[in-house]
Amino acid sequence: MMNLSNALHKGFNLLVNNYKYSDNANAIAEEVQQDLKLSTMDDAFESLRNQPERINTGIAGIDEMFAEYVNGEYKTGFRRKDIIILAGMSGIGKTSLAFSIFTNFYRRNIPVVFFSLDMRREKTWDCFRKCLIGTHKTDAEYAEELILRKKLPSIVTHEGMITMQQLDNFLTANPSHVIFVDYIDYLQPTDKSAQDMQNFKNLFIELKQLVEKHNCAIFLLSQSTEDKGYRAGRPTLSNLYGGKAVRSAVDHVISVYRNSKHNTALPSEYKNVTEIHGLKLRSDSTNSVAYVKWVNGNLVHMYDDEVIKYVSATTNKI
Repeated sequence: MMNLSNALHKGFNLLVNNYKYSDNANAIAEEVQQDLKLSTMDDAFESLRNQPERINTGIAGIDEMFAEYVNGEYKTGFRRKDIIILAGMSGIGKTSLAFSIFTNFYRRNIPVVFFSLDMRREKTWDCFRKCLIGTHKTDAEYAEELILRKKLPSIVTHEGMITMQQLDNFLTANPSHVIFVDYIDYLQPTDKSAQDMQNFKNLFIELKQLVEKHNCAIFLLSQSTEDKGYRAGRPTLSNLYGGKAVRSAVDHVISVYRNSKHNTALPSEYKNVTEIHGLKLRSDSTNSVAYVKWVNGNLVHMYDDEVIKYVSATTNKI
């Protein structure tokens, strides 16, 4: 087996000399990952043993949404075994938000996997790259950042459907604390013969069993339906695809909203602002909206003074 040091040097040289926005990048990543796999397996299991039962996303406003009192102590973040829907209209920024949270976990060595089932491989890896290093750094700086992390991210690209059994098998071989699936429509329950709504119910029964078995949380990206209510204002649970079958089965539903998609007169300084709405929260928090902004490919939390100005500029102007 190639030792860890040699594997990292090999990965660095390959990525610096050959990285391009193409399938070649993924071939390189996969080759290096194979070299690193055995070297890092013990680290992965050790990390699993040492991680807490609650996990913060690294985005203060979202972590506050999930907060609960635990034995009298106020704890932010979601729980292991939570099922979380991340909803929004097409093109609103769901995948970018998911990758931003995923990258925060990757930086903190939290075992995490991203199943990208809707995007091409090069676009998927480009999204991760932007979240990791921003939009202005070079290929060499990207490669160096990966090498410093001592392991490549666990990103599975597969255009098309996957079954719950495949997901279960993967997690058995690759223990993870958090799973992202982009997006939910590409997950198939074991029994595929049922009608659509029963299919959804069966899927969530199996998802509950999955998170219990593997002691992990799962983020499921979901398309919101587009209607007059959504166009006119912020998202509601009625916009959630799958209706009551989904709402009753999950722990949290958060939805992404960008005012710039609906308000052409929005001042330019607010066009990079994203609102994250907690539509269903099993928590003790009174905070159901988080405001973030994108700066050079990175998601930045907005503090009270910025939020007040933004809300003032957008109230009754949607």
